[in-house]
Amino acid sequence: MKILVVDDHKMFCTGLQMMLQKKDLRAEVLTATSGAEAVKLAKKARPDVVIIDVAMPGMNGIETTRGVLEKVPDCKVVALSYHCNSSYIKGMFDAGATGYLLKDNIIEDVIMAIKTVLSGGVYFCPQVAKVVVDLPKDSEHKKTGKRAPSVLSRRERLIVTLTASGKSTKNIVEELRLSLSTVNLLKKGILKKLGIRNIAGITKYAVENGLIKE
Repeated sequence: MKILVVDDHKMFCTGLQMMLQKKDLRAEVLTATSGAEAVKLAKKARPDVVIIDVAMPGMNGIETTRGVLEKVPDCKVVALSYHCNSSYIKGMFDAGATGYLLKDNIIEDVIMAIKTVLSGGVYFCPQVAKVVVDLPKDSEHKKTGKRAPSVLSRRERLIVTLTASGKSTKNIVEELRLSLSTVNLLKKGILKKLGIRNIAGITKYAVENGLIKE
């Protein structure tokens, strides 16, 4: 069996790798520290299970899950996060994950999650299970305007993060090396996609979806 651990924090990757290797899983444990690296490695190594951090910079866990499953459709994906956030949970399962764990209690849950998803089941840690029960149906999502982070492109998500962090439009233009008209157009599209009207709404969205700390 091959397991691929994906997390932008190298120490966390290494720690989880060592923990899994100590367990009697008879598994080869590989690691990747970015979504792009994970997709390339998955295509080459063809893992049975991929354990993915949800809130990674650049290519996040939702995008990485889609990329991995496109290359290796039969592998199982288990999400990892510090966030018990309905948008992240729905986004990961919509992308094809069949497990979701919180990093706070990963040691107790990760082996059970791996065994469950490999046998064709779905695994939630207890805290996530409570959120899943209350997840709104698609029609309710349309009414509330709440969307999973995957609804935004990587560039749009970066603009949301910078805006919510207090960067002015001029700062964003300079940092991303885009024209003023392009940034304004992207901001307008973000507001429309998220169903919000102003910077306060962008900031609230960024906090709720783990793009910035509250």
